[in-house]
Amino acid sequence: MSTSTSSRRVSQAELARELGVSRQAVNDLVARGVLVLGTDRKLDLEEARGIVQERVRPSGKTAVAVAASAPAGAPADAKPDNAAAYYVAKASREASEAGIAELKLRQMQRELIEREPAVQASFTAFRQLRNALTFLPRKLSGQLVGKTQPREIQQIIETEIKQALDDFQRKTLASLALRLGSAPMEADE
Repeated sequence: MSTSTSSRRVSQAELARELGVSRQAVNDLVARGVLVLGTDRKLDLEEARGIVQERVRPSGKTAVAVAASAPAGAPADAKPDNAAAYYVAKASREASEAGIAELKLRQMQRELIEREPAVQASFTAFRQLRNALTFLPRKLSGQLVGKTQPREIQQIIETEIKQALDDFQRKTLASLALRLGSAPMEADE
């Protein structure tokens, strides 16, 4: 708050009379933190007038009363700029709220899921796949020891890999899909 010697310090009640608004309107602005009382529990009249013009809804009673009580030397175009800024801010806020509402709706319709549980479930599922595939050499080594035909070895390896992937899809991906809130997918042949 400025403490210029030419500025007039007024109480909340005096400010209300000067601006032509109710004491409750001024008290509300103080309670909301729009106007801040000095250590002397008073307000600078001109600073308070400017803050009220900038911060309250331009079409509201308080703004209309403040504009009517403005000193003769005040610029005439101050109110339209404040009104434009208010409506731009209001439109921006409403657009943000609409975006949030759309996201909430999509989440309720199960089109969106929460990121962290999805990441954790995916990590767990693919760790199980990694474990199953890294175990294959130990599992197959005994079966492949006596084999000499490359085609036969390839077929055994392919069969075991396909079995591991089928198990992954049938068990792990099905439970993952259920945890994430969607239906399990069918296997492609």
